[in-house]
Order: sequence, then structure tokens, then C-alpha cells
Amino acid sequence: MDLDLTFANGQMSGDGNDDVGRFMIHGEYDAKTLECSWTKTYVGQHDVAYRGFREGKGIWGTWEITAISRGGFHIWPKR
Repeated sequence: MDLDLTFANGQMSGDGNDDVGRFMIHGEYDAKTLECSWTKTYVGQHDVAYRGFREGKGIWGTWEITAISRGGFHIWPKR
């Protein structure tokens, strides 16, 4: 997966692509609790809801596609 994220004023946004296709990210984060949540919207397809925590090695948490499917994730910086 290739992903670019921007964090500013409690909002997060970005875009990228993976094996499913191109997607957009829109969500929010709390700088005090380090919690974040966002929706990953595949262009012309479905949405995936994410909830996680920012920490020194990236973001980790869970994802869910309605009640059909869910799992865990870890996103770490490329650099």
C-alpha cells in the first residue's frame, strides 16, 4: 500500500492506493489522547472505517467494513 497522510488542526486527510484500488482518507485525531478515526473511501467502491492510536512507530488499531469483515492494522512511516 502507498499512503500519504496529513495531520492538521484535529483533522486528518490523505490518499493512496493498494491491491483493492485508489482511495481517499478523511478523519480526525486527538493530539492529547493520540486517538484517531477515519474513513477510507475507495473511488467508486466501498468505505472502510478505521480507529486507532498514534504512537512513535506509526498508527495501529482496527478496521471494519460494516459488520461483514474486520481486522487489525499497523501503518508505519516509510522514512
